[in-house]
This record gives sequence, C-alpha cells and structure tokens, in this order.
Amino acid sequence: LNDIRLKEKGHNNGITVLTNLPVDQFKTITLETRDAIKTTLQINNNELDIFTVYLDDLSEDVRVKQTRTLLKYVDQTKPTIIMGDLNTLVLEILKN
Repeated sequence: LNDIRLKEKGHNNGITVLTNLPVDQFKTITLETRDAIKTTLQINNNELDIFTVYLDDLSEDVRVKQTRTLLKYVDQTKPTIIMGDLNTLVLEILKN
C-alpha cells in the first residue's frame, strides 16, 4: 500500500491476491493515497478481472475519488469482482 501510516505499522498491513488459477495480468493501480491490485485470471478460457482494494479510512471524499479512479480501469465487457476493505460507514445504522 502507498500509505505512510500503514508503512509505519510494518509488513502486516496491506493487500494481496492468492490464487491457484493462471494469472494473465497483474497491475498495481495508484488510488490517491493508496494502491489497488488488478489481477486478470484465466478460468476455462475466459478472463476474470479481480480488483483488490483498501480504500482510505479517514475521508469519504478521498474514498469517492479512489472509487472513481478505480472504475476507469474496469472493463465493463468482462466479468469483474471488486473486493477488499471499502471502509464504508452508514451513520443511520449507528443512530439506532
């Protein structure tokens, strides 16, 4: 991850992809204050794009910018999974 606070905490913080399927492509994408990983897998002669993200935990505005940047890399003609820590919070749930 490209985040100074996390780098100070050491090597146990970050994102990764583990798979036993063939990897066609692996790419790091810079999302404002953090990075994402785009992995393209080959499954039964079909490609699957997987985005692994760890969005900013302090600012919703930054998360929105990160998400917009990420969506520029999504090929809408291919099956895609976006996963990771999205750091979303619904305040209405906390009020009850």
